[in-house]
Amino acid sequence: MGGHYGTGRRGVPSLLQDGGTGQDEHIASDVTQLIGWTPLIELRRIAGKEGVGARIVGKIEAYQPLCSVKDRSALRMIEDAEEKGLISPGVTTLVEPTSGNLGLGLVLIALSKGYRFVAVMPGQYSLDKQILLRYMGAELFITDPTLGFPGITDKVEQLKKELPNVHVLNQFSNPANPNAHIRWTGTSFPIVKEGHGGMCVILVHQSYSLHHVAGKSFGCRTPRISGGRSMGTSSTTGKSCWKTSWSGSSECRLRGG
Repeated sequence: MGGHYGTGRRGVPSLLQDGGTGQDEHIASDVTQLIGWTPLIELRRIAGKEGVGARIVGKIEAYQPLCSVKDRSALRMIEDAEEKGLISPGVTTLVEPTSGNLGLGLVLIALSKGYRFVAVMPGQYSLDKQILLRYMGAELFITDPTLGFPGITDKVEQLKKELPNVHVLNQFSNPANPNAHIRWTGTSFPIVKEGHGGMCVILVHQSYSLHHVAGKSFGCRTPRISGGRSMGTSSTTGKSCWKTSWSGSSECRLRGG
């Protein structure tokens, strides 16, 4: 189920190919089969209105099961831990600090695979995400917002001591998190065709999920691209940030707004 680098994940299109069996029924066997492919749409009216002499293409991640690009990371982190023999369904309790979307993806996949899932979230974060996490089956611990990030990590450490067979996926340092975008998200952008001498790719996105696509997937797949930019919004400062690191360096300039 993990796929291979450069192959992407077929998602919905995989259900529409019967492999010559003549089957009319297109039903996913489990929710993970729906994670992956999302459509691209060319924004021609915006390009025309703004006088942009280039193609502007949007990727509609709302086609993921939980309407978020984070579904890809959630699946990859769990699959990676399984492949390494670190977790087992029915035995391991998955614990993860989350602000919302990635936690929702994790609880969806974890419970579908037979894991117990415990989320840790600061009290000031979105109430609707707290409600949804519980509704989906997560056990949720809310930390005192005045304690900040140390309060979250302290709670995770406490749960590791109190609960049996705990594994923390640790989205902040887990290589499988950005690897999901390198393996799957970036490979779904058909940005390079033979004969094109060069191009400029600018990604506009929230946070840095797609920065990994720009820096790794585009850069690795396309030797002609020696540099590029991705613009995200810092989750800590709230400011827009251009980030450039396609040729091995990393540069970040904060912009107001």
